[in-house]
Amino acid sequence: MARFLNRPVLFSVVALATLGGIAACFVIQRGAVVPTLPTSPVSTSPQPGSETMAVESDLVGMTRLYSSQIERRDPTTDGWDTEKLGEQARKVLTSLGQLLERPGKLQPESVSTLITEDFRCGDLRPENLREVFNDGSFRVLRPGPEAAVEAKRVGASGMSEAFGALLEPLTESRDLRTFFKVHGVEKSAENNGASFFTRSFFESAATTTNGSVQQTAVWRCHWRKDASSPAGIRLAHIGIDDYEEVRFESSAGHLFRDCTEAVFAGEPTYAEQLLDSPTYWTRRLPSALGVGLTAHHGLAVGDANGDGLDDVYACRPGGMPNLLLIHKNDGTVVNEAAKAGLDWLDPTKSALFLDLDNDGDQDLVIGFTSSVRVFKNNGNLRFQPWSTIQPAFGLQSMTAVDFDNDAKLDLFLCFSPARSPVPYDDATNGKANRLYHNLGNGHFGDVSKERGIDPNQKQFSWAAAWEDYDNDGDVDLYVANDYGRNNLYRNDDGHFTDVAAQSGIEDIAAGMSVTWGDFNQDGWVDLYVSNMFSAAGNRVTYQRQFRQGTRGDRQELFQRHARGNSLFMNQGDGTFADTSVSAAVTMGRWSWGSTFADINNDGLEDLLVSNGYMTSENQDDL
Repeated sequence: MARFLNRPVLFSVVALATLGGIAACFVIQRGAVVPTLPTSPVSTSPQPGSETMAVESDLVGMTRLYSSQIERRDPTTDGWDTEKLGEQARKVLTSLGQLLERPGKLQPESVSTLITEDFRCGDLRPENLREVFNDGSFRVLRPGPEAAVEAKRVGASGMSEAFGALLEPLTESRDLRTFFKVHGVEKSAENNGASFFTRSFFESAATTTNGSVQQTAVWRCHWRKDASSPAGIRLAHIGIDDYEEVRFESSAGHLFRDCTEAVFAGEPTYAEQLLDSPTYWTRRLPSALGVGLTAHHGLAVGDANGDGLDDVYACRPGGMPNLLLIHKNDGTVVNEAAKAGLDWLDPTKSALFLDLDNDGDQDLVIGFTSSVRVFKNNGNLRFQPWSTIQPAFGLQSMTAVDFDNDAKLDLFLCFSPARSPVPYDDATNGKANRLYHNLGNGHFGDVSKERGIDPNQKQFSWAAAWEDYDNDGDVDLYVANDYGRNNLYRNDDGHFTDVAAQSGIEDIAAGMSVTWGDFNQDGWVDLYVSNMFSAAGNRVTYQRQFRQGTRGDRQELFQRHARGNSLFMNQGDGTFADTSVSAAVTMGRWSWGSTFADINNDGLEDLLVSNGYMTSENQDDL
């Protein structure tokens, strides 16, 4: 097996430059900017039909292509003035948030430049909040049905008063943070089009003396264009469509505490490899090794050395050794990957600890970008190469279960190839997933087609999860797909049928992960799918000019794609009801993974959602 494997280029040329007379094209490889240079300077007088002329022709064409794209960075050039309005509104709201974070500066004169003279709003923190949940640590407050909507606060003094009342539960807090996200823009015919409306998420969070406070709301804002304003617009009205306040009280001050440094105490890998950002490594390792800014690498948790403590196998980008973090009795970890023969440098996507031969110890399956390899646990932290499943190009994740009840664990592989999805909202040009049956002695056989996993279903699959959703004694399979519809494979005595459509859970969106749990405790497992909430997508897909001429159902697909996560309640008859909106669980931001877990030990399954995207400093320029 190659020690270093190439990762395919995901994006095309993004910029052109001349470096010392040498034409250079810069290619983004998983986020790393890599210059690709000719072996000699480009001739100023290329001969017709020569390779140099062909290169120059390509460069000219690419220059024209990307120049036109750069020109369209201004959304108003092709009629998307709503996006410019949304950005103006975001800047004003951010300025208001900065005032909220520094209450001492929250004076009428500090807000007067941001609002109209006749500005009005009601209570930004409703007066009639009532407690809807209290477990002794968490208290959740929401407005009662008789919530006042009167816009009684007027002008700059009224806004200052409303903001002061909003901050009332945070008066003893520290590290107050606010956040706005504009997710809806609507132009108005009022004043000859000189006004518009936005819908925005508002969030605040702060630490208190004995816990924390979090406020979330939806602000409906009315704006007027005004050339005399520094922002070009002024805020005329704020209405509250939703409000929730969560108070956490604990003598410890936190529900969770970051213990990373303590766990890695004495392990040099932490400081040498894990503290630096992906940006740091993309600037130091060749992109051909497979290191990148947006790469996704899993991990496996299991008892590698048979001492009864869970250990971690961490998958890494190419050129960086995988880690085997052994859990010591004192709670710290030590990296024993080299001793175990598992410090692979190949780009690695996924791994599983599992007992494949029923001998009582945890074997290891590693999903590299070229193949899946099986390692037998021989004890004393020694893992022996056992078998190889090839090829695995485009592998995204793996999961294991005994799907046919023969007392041997089988494997299911999800693939998401590095290519553009076509069509974007329901892509079918991905790669077929694979089901491998455990043949014994560490070997597996591909039984996808004969067991009902359609090889023609070529999607962009990110994750899968097994569960007996119909309570018939065998495990069924749900697959979350990016750029399109998901799959629910019902298991009938070891043969699978895709019933996602008839069950009502195709959930056509940006599927990233899936988790099962009985959130309403009715004995039937329910389903939560992590997708992508996109504020820009919500703004754009509801505009009239978006994909003009598109059928209504296609328009709805794009709107659904940006909605966010989905919670489906199992109705016990083979179908599911979409309770996502009523349960208020759609806005998980850019969600990658989720799980049901009872975090406060009250017997009810809560939802934990991991989210975010890459952040880096802009230290250089093309």
